[in-house]
Amino acid sequence: MKTATESVRKGANPMDADEKPRPTSCRIGSPGVAVHRRCRAHCGLPAVSLAFLWSIVSLLAISVGVAALSGHANTDAGRTHRGFDGLSVAEARERFDAWKTANRNTNTVREVVVTRGDLEGRDDRGTRISHFAPGIFPESLPTSNAANLACRSGTLTINGARVSGGRLVVSGDVVGYLNDKSDRRTTVPGDPKRAERFCASRLRLLQTLGDGGMSHSPLRVLYEDDAMAIVCKPAGIHTMSWSGSLGKSLCLDEILPLVLTPPSTGGNGLDDDEPLPAPLPRHRLDQRVAGPVVVAKTRRACVEIGRSFEEKTVTKEYRAIVVGTVDIGTLAERNEDPKQQIIFSGEGNPASSPFSFTIRSDVDGKPSETDVLVLGSTPCNVNGVLTDLKLFPKTGRKHQLRIHCAKVLGTPILGDDLYWGEQEGSVRRRQGLFLYCRKVSLGHPLDNGRTVSGETTEPLRFDRTRVKALKGFEWSKAREEEAAVDSETTDKY
Repeated sequence: MKTATESVRKGANPMDADEKPRPTSCRIGSPGVAVHRRCRAHCGLPAVSLAFLWSIVSLLAISVGVAALSGHANTDAGRTHRGFDGLSVAEARERFDAWKTANRNTNTVREVVVTRGDLEGRDDRGTRISHFAPGIFPESLPTSNAANLACRSGTLTINGARVSGGRLVVSGDVVGYLNDKSDRRTTVPGDPKRAERFCASRLRLLQTLGDGGMSHSPLRVLYEDDAMAIVCKPAGIHTMSWSGSLGKSLCLDEILPLVLTPPSTGGNGLDDDEPLPAPLPRHRLDQRVAGPVVVAKTRRACVEIGRSFEEKTVTKEYRAIVVGTVDIGTLAERNEDPKQQIIFSGEGNPASSPFSFTIRSDVDGKPSETDVLVLGSTPCNVNGVLTDLKLFPKTGRKHQLRIHCAKVLGTPILGDDLYWGEQEGSVRRRQGLFLYCRKVSLGHPLDNGRTVSGETTEPLRFDRTRVKALKGFEWSKAREEEAAVDSETTDKY
């Protein structure tokens, strides 16, 4: 029986008789010294480099196997995410269309003839179309602001003509309303190629944000019913899209139709309500902050949730890691500024952790208030001390918590390069802002007396940072003790 080497030798070119025989292929898949020798003859590479190459290939194979196993684990752990990874472009389009067609009154014109009885007991303000329309179209135009916007868009008319929101209604007028509920968030382009890009781009973002194996807080639904939902927003994405983001980057509100289901109107107390054309977040979180976001799915829920935020009946809990020590001494020094107040609540011991206090100061010329609870501290070689805080904002000013920590307490949030101040040289960059919203609670918009809440777990990088800081501090302390012992020994001799 002929060997592979003999076959090559017999089939060799006579003009190459002086050259070393070369095999037809280098089979790296067969380990052993003989394989490396044949490859060396063919490729001219040393056996050591090929052995190194073989080890790299083996490690890559192991890594692929581990990744596959972890992928299965993430899929099993993320079944509450409703199978974000298993959605196809066709299924995504079906979900967008389901939201678009959820309103049974879409693209219908409703007209009401005004009678004298409708105007009895109303003053001039009450007879304005902006205040009169919510009374006859409560499910579609629940507020005067919504009626004003409908007048501007031309969907709310009087006698078939466009009017302003200040137009007075008289007896005999015909008030018409076109219930056009098209929304750019759920309107898939008609062109097949554009429609595929529309759905595919949102699916890619959804699958990236829903990956539970990453260190950030993954996108997931914390609570949902026919009227509202609470969704965990990951860090790194804006809550609401605006004119500057259109065509450049996707935001949370643009992928919510893939995550949430349209409300049903049968048997759930929603017969007198109207579904929104797309899920609508009712408050914002900073792009770098993760946490629960309250989302409205119907018009009544949208109005009631907004009223809850206006009346400050929504409870929000944040967690942060700040740089520096928060103690009674530093707080007393900073309390001398008349523009800001630090009020101790009497809970806990100010000389130790945990203890609580309240911050009152102006942010952008408006009053703001935050309740603070000091949880503990971790020594750190780079930043001195890292302190864990629990924050309860009572008002919703822009960057309120970041300003209160940096300007009032003098302990900026770790990773905050905007309000770091004089310590800008030691700010930790490219590792995110160490602030997240842990919990949000509010009364249900359509069920009085019931409270709903959504809570997330702490991102992994928070605990990793504490552990790393403590290990570095202990190592440095041990080195200092060893150096002191060596110095004493040297002095003796």
